[in-house]
Amino acid sequence: MGNGLNESYLNTDSIQLASTLRLSDQSIVIADSRLGQLYPDIFPAIVNSRILFLPAAEHTKTLKSCRRIYDFLSSNNVNRSDDVHVVGGGVICDLASYAVATFKRGCRLILYPSTLLAMVDAAVGGKCGMNYRGIKNHIGTFYPAEKIIIYSAFLNTLKPQDIRQGTAEMLKSYLICDRLSQIHPGDLPQSSIILEYARFKMEICTADPHDLGLRRILNFGHTFGHAIEEISSYRWKHGDSVVAGMHLALGLSNQLGLIDHKAYTHFALALEQYPLPPKLRCFATKPEQILPHAMQDKKNDGEGITLILPVGFRKVELMRIVMGKDDTIRLL
Repeated sequence: MGNGLNESYLNTDSIQLASTLRLSDQSIVIADSRLGQLYPDIFPAIVNSRILFLPAAEHTKTLKSCRRIYDFLSSNNVNRSDDVHVVGGGVICDLASYAVATFKRGCRLILYPSTLLAMVDAAVGGKCGMNYRGIKNHIGTFYPAEKIIIYSAFLNTLKPQDIRQGTAEMLKSYLICDRLSQIHPGDLPQSSIILEYARFKMEICTADPHDLGLRRILNFGHTFGHAIEEISSYRWKHGDSVVAGMHLALGLSNQLGLIDHKAYTHFALALEQYPLPPKLRCFATKPEQILPHAMQDKKNDGEGITLILPVGFRKVELMRIVMGKDDTIRLL
């Protein structure tokens, strides 16, 4: 049976490390097109009709691409009891998971995240979806994978800027949880550290499967970050945009008097470990310029918007804010 919203898959045991990876020639596979060239041994003798390669770009997360996956699954007579193996980074995991979740009301989903960002964030916790009318992840659902297989050898072929995007998400987690091992932005973390961070997120998602309470702290930096991505037509990478979003959240928290000077300084110094491109840094100083775009976020309830704001060093809370016609920002 497909797992639907089966919360039994939201547990840390569903995340596993793999020292080798080779898919069966009978597997049904949706994968990042680049991986077919970089790792041909992973996809041995799978006939072309049983594997669908898609480009891993943000513009791929569309209804058109989702229809391609539906057609692929239908032509292979995939049933709800069949495993669908998804191999790729955040874009592929998001899109393919949504298609698998909604095809015949859900098939069995196995994820193999191929980027650091996907290993510690995008593939973990069951969120999936696509972009719509220029708004990131505007259509989506919750559909936890039965298994998440972390094959860290994928990271050997990532570009340094792609490693940065993953360490940006790890920095976010480090800044909201005081028990995680410290990471150094830009460095390639060991498999054990990757697993630690992935399981931290899974613990949060297990406690709040539908993103109604505790899990929302994982959105720290993301509301502003998504808005920055949309403003730039996705020229800025996700991790960089989230770091800029954390700068904005910290500045807003300071502006609203929610954090004392000592904690603000410690937070700011931690963020400075992750240097932003100069052009992006300009977005990280004026929240009033980004908020109108952020108000389109799915967390906007029409009256205000919920943001995750720092109230101490490595401590954040949910705050509801509104921006007036004179661009003043206040708490609700």
